[in-house]
Amino acid sequence: MKKDNQKTVTHAEFHEGMQMIANAFEKVVTKDELKNTLKNYPTKQDLKKALEPYATKADLKEVKIEMKHMVDDAVERIVHENQKMIKPLHERVTRLEQHGHRI
Repeated sequence: MKKDNQKTVTHAEFHEGMQMIANAFEKVVTKDELKNTLKNYPTKQDLKKALEPYATKADLKEVKIEMKHMVDDAVERIVHENQKMIKPLHERVTRLEQHGHRI
């Protein structure tokens, strides 16, 4: 049996997680800002650094703690999904470029 942190995340679970995070951050940041933040920070450390300020803007200590957990979870899911979906796409684009196609 796989460890929980190595669990394969389905596409639906990933989007559900992203929706949950977007909803949690809604009072602090718009969903578009969050999406752009996630797109612009592809490494785990960069992503965590980018999301943590949103968590610390929360007023209540309990909310801050919960949001920090959500950030950690989001980082794991996004990194996993990125490796699963973005990497093959990037490799395909690279192959096309090597054959003279402009992307």
